[in-house]
Amino acid sequence: MNNENFKRIFYENSKTFSLASKFFDERLFINISKLYYVCRCIDDIADNVKETINPENELTNLQIDFDNNNIDNDIVSIFNSIENKVNKKHILKLIDGVKSDIKFTPYETIDQLLNYCHKVAGVVGIMFCEILSIDDNNALIKANDLGIAMQLTNIMRDIFEDANMGRVYLPHELFGRINPYDINVQNKDVVDKIYSENIDQIYNIAETKYLSGISGLKYLNYNHKFIVYISAIMYREIGNKIINNKESYSSGRRSYISFIKKIELIIKCFFKIFLWKIKILK
Repeated sequence: MNNENFKRIFYENSKTFSLASKFFDERLFINISKLYYVCRCIDDIADNVKETINPENELTNLQIDFDNNNIDNDIVSIFNSIENKVNKKHILKLIDGVKSDIKFTPYETIDQLLNYCHKVAGVVGIMFCEILSIDDNNALIKANDLGIAMQLTNIMRDIFEDANMGRVYLPHELFGRINPYDINVQNKDVVDKIYSENIDQIYNIAETKYLSGISGLKYLNYNHKFIVYISAIMYREIGNKIINNKESYSSGRRSYISFIKKIELIIKCFFKIFLWKIKILK
């Protein structure tokens, strides 16, 4: 597969990030696209897109191939071709997190949920930093927090879709035990219980993580700061829409950001970062 194919797959499948990617330089975009492709392949195995006999075994074999640096495996080979080498311990942790979705066990506590978010999203933020040659531990902590925040937003957005696959990521300590197949627009009591002040707590945790992640922009150069800030603000806006329109989303509507709103957010991001730059120069 050539570099243009990696870029095309990124554009076609990542609506939020593809707009921000317009600001990548070519070399960075190729490396980010390769990382995205590897992560997507892992997700596709878990979702059994190719209808394999045992996706869990396939992911375990992939972990073994990564451990053994088996470049005959295309996924491992593509991962190794990323410039500014990414530590494979992060991709192994990602696979471990994705495997937990196959034989899904509901989370009892918020901490268990956050650990899952770290594995499937926080480590992606860390790998992004490594591609940018950033190894400051404080920066990696902020990148992890931003990834967790985005995954919490995904969970808030995809409650109905996840329930259709037999998964409820909402922790029992906040929501009690919910049968995923009880989550439907006809079952008002269950849906109202989800879209109550309890969902606000998930949102508030995400907000704390967003603020932490955004505070880490100081570790990035101007262009990279802009890219990450746009992506964070767009994802954050999805959560804002859900919290501000609970009744609408409890009817099964899926939150998304319109193109006009995205342009508005990009303009705001540009001026915000421009002001930061002026402040630094002073």
